[in-house]
Amino acid sequence: EENLMHSIGWCGNNNGLDYTDDHLSCSNCQNRDDANAAAINQNSTQQQLKHRRVKHFGYEFQYGSNTVDKDKPLNTALPSTCKDLCLRMKYDGYIQHDPDQLTVNEYMPGQGIPPHIDTHSVFEDQIISLSLLSQIVMDFRHPDGSRISINLPRRSLLIMSGESRYLWSHGIIPRKYDLIHDENDVNEGVTLCERSRRVSFTLRKIRCCSCSCKYPNFCDTQRNMPLQSEKNVNPSNDEEAEILEHEYVYRVYDKIADHFSGTRHSPWPLIAKFLNDLPPGSMVLDIGCGNGKYMNVNKSLCMIGCDRSIGLLEICRKRGFEALYCDCLNLPFQAHTFDACICIAVIHHLSTKKRRIEALKECIRILKPNGVALIYVWALEQDHKDIQNKDEKIIREAGGMSSVNDAMSNLELDKSLCNTKIRRFDKQDLLVPWHYNNRHNKKFIKEKKSPISNATICHRYYHVFKEAELVSLCKTISNITIRESFYDRGNWCVIVDKASD
Repeated sequence: EENLMHSIGWCGNNNGLDYTDDHLSCSNCQNRDDANAAAINQNSTQQQLKHRRVKHFGYEFQYGSNTVDKDKPLNTALPSTCKDLCLRMKYDGYIQHDPDQLTVNEYMPGQGIPPHIDTHSVFEDQIISLSLLSQIVMDFRHPDGSRISINLPRRSLLIMSGESRYLWSHGIIPRKYDLIHDENDVNEGVTLCERSRRVSFTLRKIRCCSCSCKYPNFCDTQRNMPLQSEKNVNPSNDEEAEILEHEYVYRVYDKIADHFSGTRHSPWPLIAKFLNDLPPGSMVLDIGCGNGKYMNVNKSLCMIGCDRSIGLLEICRKRGFEALYCDCLNLPFQAHTFDACICIAVIHHLSTKKRRIEALKECIRILKPNGVALIYVWALEQDHKDIQNKDEKIIREAGGMSSVNDAMSNLELDKSLCNTKIRRFDKQDLLVPWHYNNRHNKKFIKEKKSPISNATICHRYYHVFKEAELVSLCKTISNITIRESFYDRGNWCVIVDKASD
């Protein structure tokens, strides 16, 4: 039959997607449909996920880490019907490798699977998907925001390789109906198709060596290799530190300003409480103000912001905030000017201990006697449950949250707290990737030159703080007292008071 992908202009050598509309019927094996689908009821252990029911053959896919244990194959090998299918696909030239891992997914109406890319380092190039019992619409998404929806009829075979396997994510939206475009209708009609129980066979070959695909920014193997940019994340002097911070902090934030701002829109409860507790008319400096999300929390304050990112300062200007360009190591204000200051997620971007202490001293220098500062830095301990329990009372009192989990979230906030996940760091000085979408920056709309750009992922330098490390730095400053230290949303935090003189 005519290849559906060719008909929509998205298939073949360019994108690496091959498709057969009715793979089983073309060799008189339609009667295998139900027999193959029955594999989900055979002897291997089933797993109930949030969106679907799954079972594995050959190797178990571990969803927590998106990997397999290559040294621990399962006792349940691929069913014989699948082995016959693989032999036929290889004979017909569809596949190069003999699959040794099978994941059987059962989808009931209303279920789906989130967009994802199969882990590069775990599986070889070709990912094979056989649809049984029911049709489904699968969505493919490119990092530049492009999206293509493909109808996969019952018994169809889909093989992803190259760009479609390594670069495009694929997923199934959870719903009970799909809109199918009728290609035979000259009026371009659309049919509403009700979903029924669908079983898919995903066949893959375990990779025995590292991945060397053409998409290093999306490849976990190549991202984990020592990068040229990571050779000096522990600078030995100020000159090296300035070069590192300029390249992996200031330039990055200028580039991602619009996208970054789109993820920073809700003030955190404890910071808002700090600002709301200040006396009306207080002069307050927001050091590293970003897009100014805290500058309008308490309208009775006289707030000024400062930042090193021109892009973020432009956003502040458009919002009507008073903000200026400066370096946190050299604030352009006289001593004893402000009643309070906040410095949220700034000092962890400084790459030496000396510079981090200098930044703290600048925060204190510009405060009036008896002034107060609130400082947040990223924490190494991102899943510290004891800390969460200890600070439960503080969080509830500040924000009226129903539970600690409502308030504790990942540092990289999405559009709602429920979409966050905990980060884990294996070292203190590192480059953290920011997945940047050019659609958020109008300057890049007309500069899309290829399907992938090295600008898609940007790396930011961080020094993540151990427990008590921030307190230890504050103790090097003689004219302050530490009012409070605590953990909030993956950050170590302090409130410090400047001495009366």
